[in-house]
Amino acid sequence: MENWGLITFRETAMLYHEDESTSANKMATIAVIAHEITHMWFGNLVTCKWWSDLWLNEAFASYLEYAAVESVETTWNYFDLFLMTDTLSALTADSSATSHPIVRPVREPEERAYTSAIVYNKGASVLRMLEFVMGTTSFQKALTAYIKANEYNVVETVQLWDELEKENNHAATIKIHDLMDSWTTKAGFPYLNISRLDPTTVWSVPFSYYKSLKPQKLPHLEFITKKEETITVETDASLNGLLKINTNSEGFYLVNYPEEDWGKWIDALVNDQNSILSDLTVSDRTNFIIDSFYLSRAGLLSYETPLALSEYLKREKHLTPWSVAI
Repeated sequence: MENWGLITFRETAMLYHEDESTSANKMATIAVIAHEITHMWFGNLVTCKWWSDLWLNEAFASYLEYAAVESVETTWNYFDLFLMTDTLSALTADSSATSHPIVRPVREPEERAYTSAIVYNKGASVLRMLEFVMGTTSFQKALTAYIKANEYNVVETVQLWDELEKENNHAATIKIHDLMDSWTTKAGFPYLNISRLDPTTVWSVPFSYYKSLKPQKLPHLEFITKKEETITVETDASLNGLLKINTNSEGFYLVNYPEEDWGKWIDALVNDQNSILSDLTVSDRTNFIIDSFYLSRAGLLSYETPLALSEYLKREKHLTPWSVAI
């Protein structure tokens, strides 16, 4: 429990024995400690004004614990586990009929029966997406200003957006409040149905994509802000005319490709065409697994697609895609 200056732990959550505990125990122990220390700033130095904005405490601790763990255990690549531990939990909870927004009205303390996966995991996921949109340097600078401006005080979500807006590199295109409002005040999440003619959505979506992986992969970022909007992209021969949508799985949404494109991606991954497995990040590879299985579960894609895609796992050496698929 993150009491200010006096954190309390269960022994099982804090103690690690080098000769008896597993690597997973060590990882969990460090993550819990990092989470609670993060609360000294997000939750204690700056506190949510009311239960409606609880995510300002918990989502930040859930997200920033990854950076803290990576700074201590530099060889773990701990962020590679984010899709397995946070995104997957958030998607599962948020696809339920009982889901709720990250921010919702709470009249009495007794009503604060939040689904933890929404406040913690979805909250962390949209913060990850927001850091990608802003860039790490601008994001961190804005958070520093947010803490300094509100230290020893209480805040609401709009105050976070106000500080982030000051470092918004895309201000001419979209405001932070406009971008993030749908992600925090609506339950559920969008899926992008990609076609060659007319992709549409009703969310403000940071639409990112790779159109080439070599000689280097550079993410392109555009914003979908209208109910009906067409984005024209010239594809590159190095990816056989394909686009990898949602680079590094930074966005909290699903992507449904045309059937022909799913087939091409499956062939490329199963056969490791042009060493594509090493060119795509762990999160990109995991992203295909998550999208295909969740879309199939929703009846938007044949189960033949994720099952065929799973054939590539015989070449996969990282834990996260395997864990998500299983």
